[in-house]
Amino acid sequence: MSKRNRNRAVQATQKGVINNPQGHVEPIKQNVKKPISQLQMTETFSGPIPHPALLSQYGQIIPNGADRIMSMAEKQMEYRISMGNKMLDSDIRRADRGLIFGFVIAIVIIIGGFGLIIAGFQALGISAVIAPLISLVGIFVYTQERRKDQEEKAPPKKNTKSKK
Repeated sequence: MSKRNRNRAVQATQKGVINNPQGHVEPIKQNVKKPISQLQMTETFSGPIPHPALLSQYGQIIPNGADRIMSMAEKQMEYRISMGNKMLDSDIRRADRGLIFGFVIAIVIIIGGFGLIIAGFQALGISAVIAPLISLVGIFVYTQERRKDQEEKAPPKKNTKSKK
């Protein structure tokens, strides 16, 4: 190959084409790199016990490991339920006590109002009788309205009866 043809070939390869003997121009086949794909999977599991695959591995490492973990989760669930029940019972008792004490105070004030009326302080006695009565009626109306609002905001209850 002459020096002139060699220069043309070098220039052609730099441009990315090759002249074959028939005169056709062909692109140079270069080492084409294909993109690499990567797949990443993430699995999450939430709850009081490990993922089932991990649970079986605990069973292989620790004798009765899976059973012990399940037992621990059951005990924790029972504890949480009992604590929830105790808190609910405590709240109910506290509310009942508040109602009883409020009623007793209202009755004492009303009796005191009647005592004032008998002692000759009619205006003061009547106000002492009417004020607790108005307060009791107001509290009753307020709680009824609040209960209605909560029932309206609460999601509808699902029918748990199965149809056969």
